[in-house]
Amino acid sequence: MTYGVGVLNRFYTWCSPKRKLVIKDGIQWCADVFDKFVVNEQSVDVGDVVVRRYTPAKDGQSCSVIHIYCSEKDNVYFITDPGVKRCATFNIRSIRQSFYSRKRNPNTNDVW
Repeated sequence: MTYGVGVLNRFYTWCSPKRKLVIKDGIQWCADVFDKFVVNEQSVDVGDVVVRRYTPAKDGQSCSVIHIYCSEKDNVYFITDPGVKRCATFNIRSIRQSFYSRKRNPNTNDVW
């Protein structure tokens, strides 16, 4: 199985489908990109760790919801591609944000 999350990446006119264009704060983003943690038939040892950093969608957000997706294929590019299914959801609560912690991004550590 291929596992990953859906993210926003920069929108590139030469490769991003127009239907995935999202404009936020004047910046063009490509929605629903499948950010892969592990690819179908990839060898993974017990205890291997994948670390990802995510930026909250809104300033001051107290909780982030991260959906994990899976597919039997390894050549998926979007979470909306045929055969991609949501298989888990993480609710990550942020600690109280102060001036010093405002720029921090929630980390996820996925241990296999």
